[in-house]
Amino acid sequence: MQSALRYDTPYELYLKTLRRLNEGSRNRARVLDIELEKKLQETVARCRKIYKDSLKRMAESIRMIAVNMPRTRDRLPSTSYGRGEGLPRAITFTATCYTTGISPTILDLEALSKEWRIVSKLPHLDYLVQSYRYDLSCFSGDIASMRLPRDTVSKLVEIVKTVGRELGLEPSIEISREYWKVLRKA
Repeated sequence: MQSALRYDTPYELYLKTLRRLNEGSRNRARVLDIELEKKLQETVARCRKIYKDSLKRMAESIRMIAVNMPRTRDRLPSTSYGRGEGLPRAITFTATCYTTGISPTILDLEALSKEWRIVSKLPHLDYLVQSYRYDLSCFSGDIASMRLPRDTVSKLVEIVKTVGRELGLEPSIEISREYWKVLRKA
């Protein structure tokens, strides 16, 4: 967003948006209960491991698709990024995930489903729900099953359904026809 906002919008709109973001960021931080904060830190550590394991299962498929993505930056090799597993940099990784029929945040859902009792206590859960509502609309088990290991896709479909229920969302495993056509050709 930062690069797009700065270089793909008129300068005045960029400045107006920057001012608006700065105004909204001056609110006082909400202090969490010490016990909840400790539990959340432990949860984040467990979620990190689950996320990394999920990436390992899909790494080969992601790498194979990512080599076909247009490059956006030449200063670092496409695999010089903090995810490990030889996975591509952020923009290419994100584009690859969407091309496989999943949004990158869908990968978080496995960890979220296992840690729901803690995550459900987050003070800004409504923002998380809004984000996943959009992300679930980009999920296609059909497209994913053409590009990712079947066992991984089966697991993702179940997780999407489970977390969708937990968040009060009814995820549509069917995506829009236009999006499906684009993904099918990719």
